[in-house]
Amino acid sequence: TSDIAYAAEFVGVELMNTHPELRIIACTAKSDNIALLIRKDRNITSPQDLKNASIALCKGTAGEFFLGRYLTLNGMDITEVQPIYLSPDGLISGLFSGKCDAAIIWEPHVYTIQKQMGSDVLIWPAQGGQQFYWVAYTLESLIQNHPDIIQKYLISLSKAEEYMLYHDQESKKYILSKFNLTEDYYTNLMNKTKYQLNLDQGLLLALEDEERWLKQYNPSIMQKNMLMFMNETALRSIRPDAVTIIR
Repeated sequence: TSDIAYAAEFVGVELMNTHPELRIIACTAKSDNIALLIRKDRNITSPQDLKNASIALCKGTAGEFFLGRYLTLNGMDITEVQPIYLSPDGLISGLFSGKCDAAIIWEPHVYTIQKQMGSDVLIWPAQGGQQFYWVAYTLESLIQNHPDIIQKYLISLSKAEEYMLYHDQESKKYILSKFNLTEDYYTNLMNKTKYQLNLDQGLLLALEDEERWLKQYNPSIMQKNMLMFMNETALRSIRPDAVTIIR
């Protein structure tokens, strides 16, 4: 088991229904890298052509939320397409093999598919200008029993952010080497992601928006105060300027 976990904020919104002890202690990045990838041989040239199309997605991820939002913004809903729930690897193989007409997925998979399929795949931005957040999760018990661990973790993140800001070339060199990335992919990723340690009002609004979306499909979900799941004490103690949520 882990004391601290890292995932998109939508993952936490779903888990909060069954794990009320879950807490968000920081956001480290905002991304706009989720895309709808469509096989070009399926004659899908506009959002309305997605009606009755088979679309692969990962259940319980930000991709699920953004597909629903994309369809809504284009006058449709999930009942008008054929969702196929697969793992990330399954999404890739499903698109390659033609098992599905389209897939909604994030980086690095978008980049990988684009490189392998080339002009055989269409790539449509799926987030509509709404970024998703990469956040750090822990449990209320760890915050209460080991506040020093939380503080040291956030201090490390703050120092990493500062290093990336003032030593961008050194950071780039380290990341390329550590994760065996190409410079092309690194540039692609950095153009779609903003790294910043904070807890801002935008995150709170995103959590509330996603909970409302989930409740549409599961009315039994109890309405929650999302502020209850955010603990900014440690971050405020080391970076008070980074906390802008309104209580």
